[in-house]
Amino acid sequence: MDDLDYDIIEDLFCRCLEKKTDEQLIWLRKHCNKNEKLFYEVASLLKAHNDSSDFLSTPIQFETLDSNLQNKIRQPDSNKYIGKKLGAYQIDRLLGKGGMGYVYLAHRYDGEYEREVAIKIVEFSHLESLQFKRERQILAQLQHPNIVTLLDGGSFDNNSGSYFIMERIKGLNIDEYIKVKQLSTKQIVQLLIQLGNVLHDAHQHGVIHCDIKPANIMINEDGILKLLDFGISQLLNTPQQEGSLTKNFALTPEYASPRRHQQLPPMISDDIFSLGILLSHILSGEFPDTRISEYTAYPEPDIEKTAQHIKNYELRCIFIKATHPDEQYRYSSAKGFADDLYNWINRRPVNAVGHNMAYLLKKHIRRNWRYWSLVSILILSSITVIIVWLNNARLERESIQTQHTIEGMLDDLDKTLESLPKTVLIRKKLIEIADQRIRKHSERAPNNINIKKIQADILTRLADVTGYPYTLNQGNTEGALKLYKKALQIYESIIDSSTDLIEAEVKAADTLRRVAELIAYQGDILTGLQMLQKKRRHLIDVYNNANIPIKKRFPLIILYVVEAHGYFHLNQLDKAEASLKKAKQIASTSQPPYDTDSNLILAFMHEETGHLAFLKKQYKRAEQEYVAVIKKYQHNDLWQHQTRLARTHNGLACIALVDNETLLAQQHFQALWQAYIDLKKKYPNAKTIESRIKLYQNLHNKLKNKEKISIKELNKALHCDTPLDFMLPPVKHHK
Repeated sequence: MDDLDYDIIEDLFCRCLEKKTDEQLIWLRKHCNKNEKLFYEVASLLKAHNDSSDFLSTPIQFETLDSNLQNKIRQPDSNKYIGKKLGAYQIDRLLGKGGMGYVYLAHRYDGEYEREVAIKIVEFSHLESLQFKRERQILAQLQHPNIVTLLDGGSFDNNSGSYFIMERIKGLNIDEYIKVKQLSTKQIVQLLIQLGNVLHDAHQHGVIHCDIKPANIMINEDGILKLLDFGISQLLNTPQQEGSLTKNFALTPEYASPRRHQQLPPMISDDIFSLGILLSHILSGEFPDTRISEYTAYPEPDIEKTAQHIKNYELRCIFIKATHPDEQYRYSSAKGFADDLYNWINRRPVNAVGHNMAYLLKKHIRRNWRYWSLVSILILSSITVIIVWLNNARLERESIQTQHTIEGMLDDLDKTLESLPKTVLIRKKLIEIADQRIRKHSERAPNNINIKKIQADILTRLADVTGYPYTLNQGNTEGALKLYKKALQIYESIIDSSTDLIEAEVKAADTLRRVAELIAYQGDILTGLQMLQKKRRHLIDVYNNANIPIKKRFPLIILYVVEAHGYFHLNQLDKAEASLKKAKQIASTSQPPYDTDSNLILAFMHEETGHLAFLKKQYKRAEQEYVAVIKKYQHNDLWQHQTRLARTHNGLACIALVDNETLLAQQHFQALWQAYIDLKKKYPNAKTIESRIKLYQNLHNKLKNKEKISIKELNKALHCDTPLDFMLPPVKHHK
């Protein structure tokens, strides 16, 4: 048995037990795919089981088996946890067996409040325990209303297993829900759209589910879809080599893609394949057809036969595209799959069908049948109108295709930037290439608002890396200013045409803020501040006219905080304090969770609050703010937070010198120095980092050589007497 995979033996054995006794060997023969040794091993286990009514309850049935196989197929006593307590919960009864463990119903027993939860427990091998812990970590990071919520988790003291506590879902599996509710095809497709969007969000967080099937999708009593069981899911950033086999591989054969059957590292396209199989199953109510392959141990989905279960031609095309044997011809994302189903519901052209003119015309007629009824009456006098419409339809189609191409380019750019070393030069070159390609594509669809938005976004990214002094850049502020102005011109030109006015105004305001900051950085602080104030007042008017509540005005926080920083340089600290107070008022009305951009804005606000206290010589208050920033962001590896920690350590060093604590000041200096050195390794060619290292190089050399340094020298080297120099990038040239 050394050359057999115990996982396959276990899987086939457990699935045979679901069959009637007289059907087991017939089913096993079919699914062993002519592997006689595999058939014999599983058949012997079945015989032992069927010959004994208490099989798996006592160890005597395993005495003749290999010890490793005994450990793999022995089932734990599922009832031994009933009545036990985990945390604040007491286990009541078994609900069922999940992908890698048992699931129990439990209730909160400490009297704080009443709540029923589900608890999943695994106590198998070390590898399965690690997989189980990974499922727990995946659920913890996926905070989504359509993904089962993780409440708590832990491991047993004797390392015999792990558990996690999650919300209890009262409802039905998606296929049972469809039968009970007798859903129409449109209602079923709407559920699939919702599922596709949920999976897309999981993929955006770097998680592939790897086991999409009806048993892992539930609809609760309120009709809300819940995605379960990430037990065999894979993190996208898990380092694996293409083509490497994965031991203890788990899959549901009828829903698994060819790559999964070949035990290759998972991809997003594998989940999309399973979505296609699920579409056929829940639309038709029939299980997927399978076929025997000579290359794998399990039966694979038979796409050609399964496609025939779907009667609607367009939905069948969606199925075929989602399950195409070549991954590059499937949908590029789960959202693309959902979007095509959305097109079908709304009688719009389905991308999977194609875009020939006859099909587009047919869809348009069905969607606008009243209009075409009139056209049919006036057909002789409407030939010109039809020709014009066909031309417009062609232009619209080309515009949409161009937009999709550009969006795909943008996704590719983001993925490439994430995978490459954080070299500023390389990042700039890649963004420049994207900018050149997008400009060519935009010429084909000059009136497409979405393409213009993407073009402006690329220009802003390029400006950031070119010379925005508050980010990692190459130091070319003049070049950055020109790029920001181009982006601002585009944003302002599409405000009146945008479907989302608030989003368009915020984009324009954010870009103008960067222009104002660069003007102030170059020395004209007053002009930059006036531009910023004018735009801030305009954005407030926009919010007021749209009746946006104060807690939705989060973008205003950054404008107020940048305004306060401008007042620092004008030595108008009372005005700076007033601006920060308004920023805090908005922040206090907003509720977490925040996205990355929001957290960066809040961190900036707290840092500037500490700087304000320092400038006003309120050193105790400044120290409290600085320490709070360090505690909150010291484990965050974003470069913005790392530079922020360096600046706060500088402020703390200066405060220590006020109290003549030279040794403490040196310790804070070592912390800020190390932060910049680490950033230089991670982001070479970044002028922002290089200039900071140069600023502190002389002091570092003296401390390294153990030279005696006076408090006066430390004050000068740490810029304690000119604190604006150690805060955010100082003004480049004072006028």
